[in-house]
Amino acid sequence: MARYQEFDTVLLRDGRIVTIVEAFEPGNYIADVGHSPKSWDIIWELVDTDILRLATPDEIARESKKYVPNVILSTVATTITKEEEEECKKICDELGVTYRIRPFEEGK
Repeated sequence: MARYQEFDTVLLRDGRIVTIVEAFEPGNYIADVGHSPKSWDIIWELVDTDILRLATPDEIARESKKYVPNVILSTVATTITKEEEEECKKICDELGVTYRIRPFEEGK
């Protein structure tokens, strides 16, 4: 099984943040770099050793702010503690992005 999955956002060793669009065995990927069809670049031969780790939400938000005028990060109510929600709000405030708590919807 591949270490990363389709649609994971990862941090590459060269500092770029990319989204995996295809995951193959063993540990081979195709990834998109960029934020719109006009700026996308495709990495056709990405392997596990090129990837440092999954990108953190604050890295994704910081990168998104460069290209998206209104970034909103959200969590789902009841899936994290109130303390964790407060920490998320603090991080969003520091990054200058909006934080929203979405309601939990049973069965969706």
